[in-house]
Amino acid sequence: MELVIDGSPTGRVLGLVANYLRLSSDKVVSVCKFSDATKKLLNLPELPRLYTKDAKVLTQPLTILDYLASKSKFATIVQNPDTYGRAQVDQWLDFALKHQFSFQPDDKDKEALAALNAHLLTRTFIASTSNLTLADLALFPSVHAWMKKASPEARLEMCNLTRWFDHLQHLAGVLECSDGLDLVPISQDASPKKEKDKAQKEGKGKGEADKAAAAAAEGGEGKKKKE
Repeated sequence: MELVIDGSPTGRVLGLVANYLRLSSDKVVSVCKFSDATKKLLNLPELPRLYTKDAKVLTQPLTILDYLASKSKFATIVQNPDTYGRAQVDQWLDFALKHQFSFQPDDKDKEALAALNAHLLTRTFIASTSNLTLADLALFPSVHAWMKKASPEARLEMCNLTRWFDHLQHLAGVLECSDGLDLVPISQDASPKKEKDKAQKEGKGKGEADKAAAAAAEGGEGKKKKE
């Protein structure tokens, strides 16, 4: 099989899945990536495209994702064999596609990110209780740009999403198989700056009050001794 992609968010997701599921390293599929300039020069058709062994062509991203997963030795894991789990995978893949596999740090995506954040409240993975699935592999690169640019306050507001993202980026192979994605530093102290400043001011005020009380007590002791 041959997977032909470009540098778009969709291409990045498909490339991650092909590499992470070892389809590329196991010679199940070869991945060809073209820049926009090369696409124009060669007059290539709209990408992505997956050419199967029997000379058939798939062009829809979710269809290609599902087909790639079915050819992997990890198919039953990433597609979730449980009926409800599989439905969850499909639901969140539709969600990612609706947003073109790319969430940006602006108000237009805030409602969608809030929905994902709420879903992850009690979950380690998006559509499974024990392992990542296609839903995680599709949404991780989709959220990367938002996470990289988001302020500490925004990450705190989306704390479940931030926790999930940080977990995935530290799983073996995820970043290594993600073309063009780097590690996003996420501080364990996610408190907003204004809350830190408030705590510092309160601590400083308390310290000054303690010093004043100690000075007053010392003055009282000195006066008592003189008497």
